[in-house]
Amino acid sequence: MINTTGFAVSAPGADRQSTVLEANDAIVLQAIFSASSREAWAASSQGLSARDLGMNVALPEVDGRVLSRAVSFKSAARYDAAVEANIVSSEPDAGRMNYVASLAANWARLRQMPAESRRVALVIANYPNRDGRLGNGVGLDTPAGTIEVMRAMEKAGYPIADIPADGDALIRHLMLGPTNSGFDGKVVRERLSLSRYKDFLESLPNQIQDEVNARWGAPEADPYVHDGAFALPFARFGELLIGIQPARGYNIDPKESYHSPDLVPPHGYLAFYAFLREEFGAQAVIHMGKHGNLEWLPGKALALSEACYPEAILGPLPHLYPFIVNDPGEGTQAKRRTAAVIIDHLTPPLTRAESYGPLKDLEALVDEYYEASGGDSRRIQLLSRQILDLVADIGLDRDAGIAKGESEGEALKKLDAYLCDLKEMQIRDGLHVFGVSPEGRLLTDLTVALARVPRGLGEGGDASLQRAIAGDAGLSFVPATPPSVLPDISPTGGEIDKGPDLSSTSIVWGSLVGDPISPLVGEMSGRTEGGSSTFDPLDCDMAAIWTGPRAEILADILDAPWRTNGDTVERIELLATKLVSGEITCPPLWSQTRSVLDEIEARLKPSILACGPAEIAGLLRGLDGRFVPPGPSGAPTRGRPDVLPTGRNFYSVDSRAVPTPAAYELGKKSAELLIRRYVQDHGEWPISFGLTAWGTSNMRTGGDDIAQALALIGVKPVWDMASRRVTGYEIIPQAVLRRPRVDVTLRISGFFRDAFPEQIALFDKAIRAVGALEEDAADNPIAERMRGEAARLAAAGLDEKAAAKRAGYRIFGSKPGAYGAGLQALIDEKGWEQRADLAEAYLVWGSYAYGAGEEGRAERGVFEEQLRSIQAVVQNQDNREHDLLDSDDYYQFEGGMAAAAEMVGGARPAIYHNDHSRPEKPVIRSLEEEIGRVVRGRVVNPKWIEGVMRHGYKGAFEIAATVDYLFAFAATTGAVGNHHFEAVYQAFVADPKVRDFMAEKNPAALSDMRERLMEAIERRLWTPRSNSAQFNLTESNETKKRAGRQP
Repeated sequence: MINTTGFAVSAPGADRQSTVLEANDAIVLQAIFSASSREAWAASSQGLSARDLGMNVALPEVDGRVLSRAVSFKSAARYDAAVEANIVSSEPDAGRMNYVASLAANWARLRQMPAESRRVALVIANYPNRDGRLGNGVGLDTPAGTIEVMRAMEKAGYPIADIPADGDALIRHLMLGPTNSGFDGKVVRERLSLSRYKDFLESLPNQIQDEVNARWGAPEADPYVHDGAFALPFARFGELLIGIQPARGYNIDPKESYHSPDLVPPHGYLAFYAFLREEFGAQAVIHMGKHGNLEWLPGKALALSEACYPEAILGPLPHLYPFIVNDPGEGTQAKRRTAAVIIDHLTPPLTRAESYGPLKDLEALVDEYYEASGGDSRRIQLLSRQILDLVADIGLDRDAGIAKGESEGEALKKLDAYLCDLKEMQIRDGLHVFGVSPEGRLLTDLTVALARVPRGLGEGGDASLQRAIAGDAGLSFVPATPPSVLPDISPTGGEIDKGPDLSSTSIVWGSLVGDPISPLVGEMSGRTEGGSSTFDPLDCDMAAIWTGPRAEILADILDAPWRTNGDTVERIELLATKLVSGEITCPPLWSQTRSVLDEIEARLKPSILACGPAEIAGLLRGLDGRFVPPGPSGAPTRGRPDVLPTGRNFYSVDSRAVPTPAAYELGKKSAELLIRRYVQDHGEWPISFGLTAWGTSNMRTGGDDIAQALALIGVKPVWDMASRRVTGYEIIPQAVLRRPRVDVTLRISGFFRDAFPEQIALFDKAIRAVGALEEDAADNPIAERMRGEAARLAAAGLDEKAAAKRAGYRIFGSKPGAYGAGLQALIDEKGWEQRADLAEAYLVWGSYAYGAGEEGRAERGVFEEQLRSIQAVVQNQDNREHDLLDSDDYYQFEGGMAAAAEMVGGARPAIYHNDHSRPEKPVIRSLEEEIGRVVRGRVVNPKWIEGVMRHGYKGAFEIAATVDYLFAFAATTGAVGNHHFEAVYQAFVADPKVRDFMAEKNPAALSDMRERLMEAIERRLWTPRSNSAQFNLTESNETKKRAGRQP
């Protein structure tokens, strides 16, 4: 079915109702009558206007429609003298209509064809392009999930043959053939002759032929051509073709990262899809897991042309894409650029980090110390020294914020709080297998994680389970000593009201510098302290002495001291787990807890259990050419159980409603806490911050990042409350703001650029308006800096208008049509010598200015000038379903900005990594604090290690990937300590159990990890404590042989 009507029949966020569009149970393609002229469309890198994006893309996705192409454009048909205006009509475009018709015909053909006659291709991603990292899929055991898909397809009648025993066996089979590491000595199962490839290439637009030949030379020069044919990384399993997606080309020449953010793919890449389409004759393609590289190739953001690489390479092929449900942005990229039908899948199981090894020993010693307080002073002194010596030995003093020379009492208090915080961290327990729901302990722990935060209105059964337990257990008390609080930098929180005109530059220095700023030193949270008589297990000072009641059911659940708030939280968490699992029966009078447990049993737990079967069913529906129902997307642990069950074609948000009022409240709170933390650290008001804004996270949160940026400059969005859409902005007066404004430079991702043009325009207009205010320089550094830069540019010869425009640029991103930050290939392929090389790549890739009416103007000089002055790099993380050592994105954007600012400014700025996972309680941490927390809480935690070890090859992949990302942060920022590398080395290399596991399941990953740790030593990023480390990192010949063969 092809539909050309915009808007949505369904309401975003409302209960799911079937619509007339799905009555025929067929895929519904959305074709667009563009509001632009064909000439404007052809010249635009965006492809569609912001208006078209909202009406014809984002809203139709809510109905489950699949975006195809713009099939007509506005044209001035004739001039009407009576009305003195051009009469505009829609003029069809034959080429675009042919594409949509072909896509519709292929979906219809798929629907009419019996399963036993269908040919399907399944593609797994591979980056970095190494044999230890096949089957990349965030949060997904891609190989095991692929086996589940193969079994389901065979059961449904597809001609599938020789299904491997498990995911590891599948990888072993694929590695016998060509991979992105090469094909020497491999079994080449599938070839594409040069003559057939040239026929395919000549069928593509001349622009693509010219660009690929100009960059990569003749097809014969491709490294995968041998004996007149391409050696391709495919394996057949009956009528299912499984392939390893080729590399984009940066691996062939990493130096391209310096000057080619829009690098076109090599001939071998095109040959892969040419074989899939023409030789194998696939009727549908599945890209398995977040995410591949096809949807990120050069071309328009939306309404692609035939010369855009995703369309030219994939063609009008039905496309299905299993994708993690908490990543609406990157999944939406695939939907909009490759006409993909998303089949969303569940996140990995989550669990409490708990204590382990030396942390558990320290916890016991700290409890013993406090129990001994008031007794034998010599024993107390001995325990104190023993504790602090152990802390220093493993580097925990630096992670816990214990300063040299600090009193023992204060040091132990900080340590106690830090240990409690680590123990309650949420970490992943293994990976999700597509088509398989969690069971047993994994189901219980995930259910508890989802029930921890309030859902919906947060009342009755949707209340927090932990808060309900605390309420029923009577845990309400008045603190014996109310904790000290910091003066509020913005008492009104940015709200427009009438207040006394206080000097915005006066600081109560004694309070700001002297008082602790949070329950964990170095952390700044949004917790309300003092004046509250109700204990909140989700928001409390973990190290504070517990003076409240001790309910018997909580006292009996753990044979350990009950001394602090943290001990209370631990008991509540353990009870929650046992209540959900059924090990303990809910007390009869606990009405609040009973309501939540009833809701868990009636809806939450069944929705989790339904995920596995629904994922398989959704994929099979798509392969049948049938309608795949839509569903919302987001992070389930952020109060979004409505995204379950998975297996649906997720949608994102109406971009016109971003930032939402709720996102602005969080952004405002986080901005105030961030400023407060900066003042605490540096003793002065901040002037300029650099902030990264990603499309994915802003889709998940409704615009936290853009809201924070607006709050920092002292601006509030204005909404039309009837439609909930943003209609403009309001500048907060200094008398109300009561602090200086902060200049903000935004580095936006490529997808943010594509998805949020109205937000780019909003921030650009707002910060220019602030820059035009007549305010004191101390109150408004934005205006002072814009005026100064405009004067400098005018003196250099620019006219006044052009100088003012350039001086006001504050939003920068990738070159139009390009994506990313440019560091990944350099790190992966060791294509850098010093940190300045990484900074240079960041500058080259990100120096394009955006704004109202500006679609990516090359402004390297202006970008450098902005980075030269930033005092802090700011990165927000909106959920705990992943962390900063899970993905290359964090080190590329956060680390890249820090490296670039250091190179152009001469000193490394402060780096803040903020936790927005609980909207009511944002937490501000330094990058060093966050890295230490993740290393201790997740990376070297035996609970996480055992979880990934259940997944064989992919588990070893995850371990090696974590080491890569840790190394990359060390390379870009220097924020990784020797003790962090030491902890990783001890956990993964020195531990024979883990080392042997990796050697057996994925020797290539073990080899890569050892090489990476050796590189850290050689680049002086890590100085091992033991001389034996380098010896142990040097592989034996046997390990090298195994890595070269197969896992």
